[in-house]
Amino acid sequence: MAIQSTDTGVVGHDPGDGYGSLPGEPRSVAQLRMLHSLAPRLNQLNDVRQIGEAIAVELQTVIDYHNCRVHLISEDGTTLLPVAFRGELSEYQGETYEALLIPMGTGITGQVAVSGEARYVPNTATDPIAVTIPGTPDIDESLLVVPLRYGERIIGTVALAKLGVDQFDHHDLRLLEVLASHAAVAIENARLLEGVERALETERDAAQRLRELDSLKNTFLQAVSHDLRTPLAAIYGLALTLEREELGLSIEERRDLTRRLATNARKLDRILSNLLDLERLIRGVIEPRLERADVTAIVARVVAEADFLTDRAVHMEGDPVVADVDVAKIERIVENLLVNAGKHTPETCSIWVRVIDEGPAVRITVEDDGPGVPEELRDSIFEPFVQGTPKPSPGSGIGLSLVLRFAALHGGTAWVEDRPGGGASFSVRTPKGSATPP
Repeated sequence: MAIQSTDTGVVGHDPGDGYGSLPGEPRSVAQLRMLHSLAPRLNQLNDVRQIGEAIAVELQTVIDYHNCRVHLISEDGTTLLPVAFRGELSEYQGETYEALLIPMGTGITGQVAVSGEARYVPNTATDPIAVTIPGTPDIDESLLVVPLRYGERIIGTVALAKLGVDQFDHHDLRLLEVLASHAAVAIENARLLEGVERALETERDAAQRLRELDSLKNTFLQAVSHDLRTPLAAIYGLALTLEREELGLSIEERRDLTRRLATNARKLDRILSNLLDLERLIRGVIEPRLERADVTAIVARVVAEADFLTDRAVHMEGDPVVADVDVAKIERIVENLLVNAGKHTPETCSIWVRVIDEGPAVRITVEDDGPGVPEELRDSIFEPFVQGTPKPSPGSGIGLSLVLRFAALHGGTAWVEDRPGGGASFSVRTPKGSATPP
């Protein structure tokens, strides 16, 4: 390694300026003063790139260079990643982050990263190992590269370049090696701190998630307890009445009580099915079972069997539309939309159900002429335990969440908008798949 020795002041810096040599002071003393001051400041930096930039800036106060590059070895150990690069001449203006990515073992810098041994090349233009950075010209350039060593590990490199032949000396090499040792410690400390901060952030996120789950649990218990208690109380009361033979109930009275008992039992079954389906969807264990079917026929059947809307005017429209669908999930979508319309509108309101052929997709729409849904709630209304009325009615609020999730199982979506003439219009659109009309 050819290195010129000199103890003159630093070229390009005025004596007494920054860390430059004071009048009559050897350059090595100025360099030691710089190191003494820089080491603790590096350890105060918590960002690896800030440390790299500090190295590049401070080095120029004691070593006359034209280009500085600080690289760190990637986590997979295959590449040197640039964390700081500083070029002050037009010859270096073509350098970019992508161009400075160096495969381990490639070029002088890549070999230093592998061997862990510092290397000085008086002229890269004549060195067989040197690699020209894409976008920069072939020039006579001196290159000095030292490893960033942390204990027994090499974590990166620091390289200085200067135009011309044999421009560095043994003082520059020694200074760069000492600085690299300080920088390696600072970089590993910053990485350690970053890891601790990530761990703390993860812990904070987990704590926040637990708080959200606790709040969700309370909301869930509060909402579900009402939903379950109401039909259970009705079933219990009706069953006790039917059990009392001394009441002498007529056949018609018993039929009416039995019908009401069945209605509440079906309501309870819907609630439990919704809860179980939501839990399975959250765990990702439900897969659609697609079959070729007439969507309009499925919707019409659900409307006809909607005993919870016996006192409502429900209008059904739609021509046959064949699609690949999970029939049970489509039934649940329509049922939950109808339950939602019945629960959140006055009994005097009408409900319209439409199936629309949209070419590659089929659209199911349930509309009402009730109070509508405030615009600010139209996204959150499809989240569990959220209701879309200014004064929420008691209930679990998971029906619309299931509508959106069942639609997503088909590769579709769900949304709500204003109904022309007033009220709410809920829609579900799903692709037809490979189904074609018979």
